[in-house]
Amino acid sequence: MAIIHELTHVYAVSAFRKQKKNGYEDRFYDDGLAVFLQHRFGGTPEYPDFGTDLYRAVAEQSAKYGSLISLTEAEDIRHSAKTGTARKLAYLQEGAFTQFIIERYGLDIYLKLYKGGEPHTLTGKTFSQLEKDWIELINVFAV
Repeated sequence: MAIIHELTHVYAVSAFRKQKKNGYEDRFYDDGLAVFLQHRFGGTPEYPDFGTDLYRAVAEQSAKYGSLISLTEAEDIRHSAKTGTARKLAYLQEGAFTQFIIERYGLDIYLKLYKGGEPHTLTGKTFSQLEKDWIELINVFAV
């Protein structure tokens, strides 16, 4: 059972979850943090990464899916695909992007983004530029 993942949702609510996107909560940052913390601190390997490095898991799952999912579409895909490769990839990407931001810019910057901060103001890059940098990193792990 992914206790850390679910407790993250109970105790941490991003500024974006309060916004509606296509009729449902925008949980991109919420699920990203939950997957990342589950990966880092979970006692047993579980869905969606089953103990595999998040970057590697994204590369492997995207090969099965046929491509990466645009980060701006990850929530839509995760929400609409109740099971399967696309849903798993969306979760993995959200977690891996969270890890990328924390490793590259620090936890403080990530938490400011989580609370609704503007990426360009906090990192000097737009969300699209951050995604491009993240994709370059994921490509290092391509299978």
